[in-house]
Amino acid sequence: TIESWEYEMANSAAYVTTQRRKAVVELQERAERFYCLFSGEKERLQLFYKSGAPKEKELKPYYLEQFARCRQKEMLLGFTFVGPHKDDLVFAIGDQDVKVYASEGQKRSVVVALKFAEWERLKSLADEVPLMLLDDVSMGLDDYRRQKLFDSLINLQQVFLTSTQEHNFVVPSHEINLAMSH
Repeated sequence: TIESWEYEMANSAAYVTTQRRKAVVELQERAERFYCLFSGEKERLQLFYKSGAPKEKELKPYYLEQFARCRQKEMLLGFTFVGPHKDDLVFAIGDQDVKVYASEGQKRSVVVALKFAEWERLKSLADEVPLMLLDDVSMGLDDYRRQKLFDSLINLQQVFLTSTQEHNFVVPSHEINLAMSH
């Protein structure tokens, strides 16, 4: 009966891989634009979907072939070697991998740029204004990047921010400040 499970896994793997590839293409331009804004247009952000699945082949037959090829070894070890769970999203600034070469400020700017890109994409897909959640907004950002981030938040409707620092960021809104007492 394993083939029937592999058939369904191949269907799902092909769908997930295809949708992820589309999402990365849609997020690329947006994330790059936001990253340029936050970094002062000095650096170019690139997103890559790193997958073991070939781009030029039909995905479902590819996954079926791979599952059959790896079946005995996977049964012995108890996990699946092939599929979208092994794929990764890679970020590069210029030609340098963010994981390896980026500073903390650059890494944090990449995260924030991706959140803004996701927000824009969700807004276009849902035809509604999504909620923006940013946790510890100032961590790792210099004053310039932090100000650009705050300037970008003004046009959003619902934004929830947390920070360990006090900021002079004021927009017409309902603001709740929480402080911990010792």
